[in-house]
Amino acid sequence: MVKSGINFGETFSANPKLTNVDFNDANVINARFADNQGINDELKNTLIQRGAFFDN
Repeated sequence: MVKSGINFGETFSANPKLTNVDFNDANVINARFADNQGINDELKNTLIQRGAFFDN
């Protein structure tokens, strides 16, 4: 598992494989995701609640 303290804010993530990424400590405010492998509906909803956007 990849631990992430990364700031994803103001980034756009289109189609990368995000399997085994731990978003627990990541800043996802204003991060945009689209059609990413490894993001299930539960994680997607959690990321949206934390400020991320999905383009799908």
